[in-house]
Amino acid sequence: MLYCISKDMMSLPTFSARPLLYLALVAAILLQSSPLRAAESDARSVHLQLKWKHAFQFAGYYMAKERGFYDEVGLDVKISEFDGGKLPVDRLVDGEVDFAILGSSIVIERARGKPVIALAAIFQHSPYAFLVRADSGINRVEDFAGKRVMLGSGVQDAELEATLLRAGIGRNDYVRVPTSFDAQDLINGRTDVFNAYVTDQGFMLQEQGIEGRYLMPSQYGVDFYGDTLATTESYQQEHPQVVRKFRRASLKGWEYALAHRDEAIDVILRRYNSQMLSRSHLEYEADASRELIQPILVSIGYMNPARWQHIRDVFASLQLLDPDSPLDGLIYQDQSRRDLLLEWVREHIVYLVSAIASVLGLVLIILVWHLRQLVRLKSTQLGQREEYLRLIIETVPLCIKTEDTEGRCLSINAAGLEMIEADSEEEAQKVSMLSLVDEDFRDTYEQAVTQALQGETGSCEFRIHSLMGSERWLESRIVPMRDKQGEVTGVLMATMDVTQRYAMALKVSEQIERMDYLLDNIRGVCWEYDIHAQCYSFISASADKLLGVSGSDWADPEKMSLLIHEDDRRQRPDLQQSTPQFDKDCSREYRVRRPDGVELWVLEIITLIRNNEGETERIVGFMLDITARKSAEIAVQESEARYRAIFEGAPQGLLMMDSQLTITGANDQLCTLLGVADVQLKGTNARALFPESEVARFEREMLALRDRKHSVYESTLITHRKLPISAGLSASALLASDGTLNAVVLFITDLTEKVLAERTLRRVQKMDAVGQLTGGIAHDFNNILNIVQGNIDLMEISREDGGGIEEFIEGIKQATTRAGRLTQQLLSFARQQQESAVVCDINNSVRQLDTLIDRSITPTVKVCYDLEPELWRVRIDDGDLQDAILNLALNARDAMQGTGILTISTRNFIADEAFCAARPQLKAGEYVRLGVTDTGSGITAEQQERIFEPFYTTKQRGRGTGLGLPMVFGFVQRSGGHIEVVSEVGAGARFDIYLPRTRDPLTGDQDQATGSITQVRGTETILLVDDEEDLRHLSMRALERFGYRVITAADGAEAIAILQSDQPVDMLFSDIVMPGGYNGYEVADAAREFRPNIKVLLTTGYVDDKLYTTYAETRDYEVLRKPYSVSDLTDKISDVMTGHD
Repeated sequence: MLYCISKDMMSLPTFSARPLLYLALVAAILLQSSPLRAAESDARSVHLQLKWKHAFQFAGYYMAKERGFYDEVGLDVKISEFDGGKLPVDRLVDGEVDFAILGSSIVIERARGKPVIALAAIFQHSPYAFLVRADSGINRVEDFAGKRVMLGSGVQDAELEATLLRAGIGRNDYVRVPTSFDAQDLINGRTDVFNAYVTDQGFMLQEQGIEGRYLMPSQYGVDFYGDTLATTESYQQEHPQVVRKFRRASLKGWEYALAHRDEAIDVILRRYNSQMLSRSHLEYEADASRELIQPILVSIGYMNPARWQHIRDVFASLQLLDPDSPLDGLIYQDQSRRDLLLEWVREHIVYLVSAIASVLGLVLIILVWHLRQLVRLKSTQLGQREEYLRLIIETVPLCIKTEDTEGRCLSINAAGLEMIEADSEEEAQKVSMLSLVDEDFRDTYEQAVTQALQGETGSCEFRIHSLMGSERWLESRIVPMRDKQGEVTGVLMATMDVTQRYAMALKVSEQIERMDYLLDNIRGVCWEYDIHAQCYSFISASADKLLGVSGSDWADPEKMSLLIHEDDRRQRPDLQQSTPQFDKDCSREYRVRRPDGVELWVLEIITLIRNNEGETERIVGFMLDITARKSAEIAVQESEARYRAIFEGAPQGLLMMDSQLTITGANDQLCTLLGVADVQLKGTNARALFPESEVARFEREMLALRDRKHSVYESTLITHRKLPISAGLSASALLASDGTLNAVVLFITDLTEKVLAERTLRRVQKMDAVGQLTGGIAHDFNNILNIVQGNIDLMEISREDGGGIEEFIEGIKQATTRAGRLTQQLLSFARQQQESAVVCDINNSVRQLDTLIDRSITPTVKVCYDLEPELWRVRIDDGDLQDAILNLALNARDAMQGTGILTISTRNFIADEAFCAARPQLKAGEYVRLGVTDTGSGITAEQQERIFEPFYTTKQRGRGTGLGLPMVFGFVQRSGGHIEVVSEVGAGARFDIYLPRTRDPLTGDQDQATGSITQVRGTETILLVDDEEDLRHLSMRALERFGYRVITAADGAEAIAILQSDQPVDMLFSDIVMPGGYNGYEVADAAREFRPNIKVLLTTGYVDDKLYTTYAETRDYEVLRKPYSVSDLTDKISDVMTGHD
């Protein structure tokens, strides 16, 4: 009866279903009161051990407990924080707790035999990181070299140590500091790097207004899991359901805690705030934890076996475990759904049988109900189909419209309303479709509607203007609608908007028209050849314009052959041959001669059109007039030939560079000068041709080309054999149309012989000047000797009379100081200076020359100095400057013929655009002006034009070389400055030198301080070595007066013997230049060898000491220059003894 229910039974009373309903109700009651419900009320106690103090780090477990997620699965959970005693993993393995929160070190623990398993990785990324202050200058782990790094012991900071190794920082590259777990050590500077938890310590820096920076191990490929929920294998095997329920409830708690951050923080503050953390601290920790858990990207608790393998490999690289340590069993595998279902069925088989019986009763009731519903379903299907059809009509992109026989709109869908831009169906019904159709298309539209009203199908394309005025192209298909009697009652229109199709067709038509216009008007011919028909299928009308022939002549091979230049006829094949002379796309250039005699160069491009089988069906060609291009190419070739002849035939070296100063070409003269081949220079940067000291100026001069387009200066080049060459450089810029630098042409002239000649002449001229000084210097020294001798005589007389001698000693001191200063000035002037620029104060240079100038000028000439107090600094060769000053002074002396005023002045000077306009070699800017003015006979205008020419002189034969002023001029040019002369006959002359200002600090101190003898005393033993007996005795007496014990030696051999003896020696004080086979540096080297801790001080009286120059570059010995005072000696010895400079 259950399987054969007839239609009539559907109308029977429902008394037969009532007992089954009672049966189902009783089964439900039994299920509700079954032992299953009673079992769920008996909660099981489990114990969870945290890895640290209570914090948001464990919020998921708190919320699982607070929200009852553990209660729902029958678990009573106890949560314990870490008390600093037994480690969580040991408590777990010893059975003191059931679950524990561990880190990635669980891999090591399992490798060491502890049967722990990972249930869920809560933190997808480890919170361990390096924390540094943002103002520490440490931006990468590579910056830890030499820094103090705080780390934990054991495996605690293994991932941080792995990060150091990944960054190339070994154990000996940093200072390891045991961790204090207190970020205050980083704040107070007790460490440079702190091993931090990104969820915690950064907040401490933030609270104190200090910006911190985290350096994450993941940036170096060390990506560990963070907090991981764990249990033991034995507990999982004994209580698999408890493990599964606890894991799922805990993960649910984490989902809730992250979704309700503030609620979780309230719970921690109320129940778990053992660390007394503030709300803002917990908020900071919550936000940081969320970034590490990444709940949006991955499921909470997800574990990737590959990540665990990565963690094992990192630990293995630190030798914390064996690389082959297995991971089997580490990752918890939840039971499959099938296993869970079977287990649940076994536990509830009794209750399932009762439930099935109840369900069978319910099935009968449902069957009866279902049969009744079928009747209702059938009655509504027709309405549903109608609604379905309506939805189709409303959603298709066609206008579906119905009209009666009078043309009135009965219905229209949404697409139709949008097409005519009506807001509603009512608005559309008020408008006749015919009124929207453009007048040019109304007849066509009416004819199609009439055809449909007559029982046929009509169609038409037409244009309308919508209710909003928009123009649209439509295509309609119109069919008749009939009643039950078959009479036509109206029409159904399906209309498509084809506006875009019409626009595209119009666009294509315009393009075809434009293409036809182009083909007919360009200086070229387009043609198509049909292989099968063996004829031209298309030849553009421009053939007549280009070649002066018609299409028929083009198709005639003989006539076309006559147009082609006789030397080029092989270039173009005869397409009408049975086998074309080409089988691939090609292009060719050849000459043609028009019927009017004009000769043209043409380029013909030929393309093969193939079918699917690869056979050529058509050939398309395009012939273009390239006469202008060919003429230009020929002109370029001729120009290149002329350029190459000039380039290679130039008497100077020529170098071509691009905008990046990369060499693109060099002529043979330059290659010979540098000793390299052209191919060796090409592609290299021109900076490599200069010594390091000249590269910066070369770059400045090249950069300046963008503004002044030309640069001339002198520099030094380096040959292939690393030999220096003095060269004159002249650079010209080739600019692009937009003003940017395109290329540079550099002319290079070898000035080596010229510079050597100038250098020799400068030395000769300087020594000549020194010779002129001899008379004045000898006079001064005789005066000084008279003063010294006179004071000595007066001292002897005073001693016999019992009088004081202090004033005579002071007189001797002043005379010797004056003699020393005079000697230093003379030798400084005579010294051969190194030709290198230094930053100096011109006032100091003038002051150093004042005595030489005074002695070089006759007594009847007055010398005046007018120096700017706050004079700007310049970068020049100081020796060349002094040469120039003395040369101008001597010339002024000769011009005044024994009487007059010589004035040397300095000024700070700003050259503006107007000033520089009259002096093209000067650029606007800041300068120091050095002026030398005399009241002599003056210089004529003709002489002024030639005075800087070499060997030009106005002096009597034998009185001048004509090289003084040219050398001054050369010095000024090398310094980037300018020199000019202002003079009139009979009114004297003024030479002004303009030198560019620099803001760099002075290269050296040009002043020497003098003072009284300071009472510096000592008790050390000094070995004094000097071959001059009087000076050795005097120095010994002076040092003994100040408490030192002195041992003397007359030469290096005697000094070395003393150093090898047992005599105590604290310091070696030795002259550099001595006879006997050993110089001072060799004695000092021996002293350091025999006595490594000995102090060394050397002394010399040579101004140009070659030994000093040779040895000083590789030794760090202090040197005291002669002559020196007792104060100078004792002060220097004290400084060396105490380690001061």
